[in-house]
Amino acid sequence: MKQVFRTMLILTAIASSSLLWAGEFEDGMRAWEQQNYRLAKEKFLIAAEQGNTGAQIRLGLISYYGLDTTIKNYTQALSWFKKAAENGNTDAQFLVGAMYLKAEGVAQDYKQVMYWHNKAAELGNAEAQTSVGRMYRDGLGVAQNNKQAVYWFSKAANQGQVDAQKNLAVMYAKGDGVIQDNQQALSWFAKAAEQGDAEGQHRLGLMYLLGKGVPPNVVISHMWLNLAASNGDAKAYKARDELAKSAMTGQQIEQAQQMAKQCHMQNYKNCDKLN
Repeated sequence: MKQVFRTMLILTAIASSSLLWAGEFEDGMRAWEQQNYRLAKEKFLIAAEQGNTGAQIRLGLISYYGLDTTIKNYTQALSWFKKAAENGNTDAQFLVGAMYLKAEGVAQDYKQVMYWHNKAAELGNAEAQTSVGRMYRDGLGVAQNNKQAVYWFSKAANQGQVDAQKNLAVMYAKGDGVIQDNQQALSWFAKAAEQGDAEGQHRLGLMYLLGKGVPPNVVISHMWLNLAASNGDAKAYKARDELAKSAMTGQQIEQAQQMAKQCHMQNYKNCDKLN
């Protein structure tokens, strides 16, 4: 499975699930923000034993990263994430599933991935919904089912989850689990592109180049390929340069470059209207 879950990003971005920032948890958060992880751990241990899922998750993070000792302890991290997951925290449920996927502190087990991510997905966690979509698409831990993949990708995509938007676009482009529809594919690639996603920008550029779901337009195609390249998509460099060499005039290239600059200034919004 090529997709690697963005566990590191999720781990560092999680906010406390507790509505009550009080007592030991609040003291732990102050220490956390000061990067005093040993003191934070002491405070979180007290709050965690009282059922505070925010504290349980952060204890998991401390173990996962080895923040207090520099020694990572995936087994301990999984134990704390499970406590929060069993208390209904969807971020923790996603993290437990991700650790089963990546065999961190536990043997790889796709059924356990599906179990925990489905729990979180049912409660609206977009990362988990994306994962469940992949599991159905690839037949991992569950019978392969493209219609269910589309269902879950759609749930997450409508929440703005960029990987789900790209996966949904591919499903529409191929007609997997849904009636083939290039306009829908274009629309979902565009949503990902507008979030600054390099792969989404690359794929959107190719849609304009090939005239799929939209009339072909080499200038807009070059613009999106150029943006994708500047955002780190290595394949977009080659596609952009080949397009410029084989199918564009100097004036068109200059226009596309100016549009790319303007599009970036507009945070990638409404860029198709710049032409």
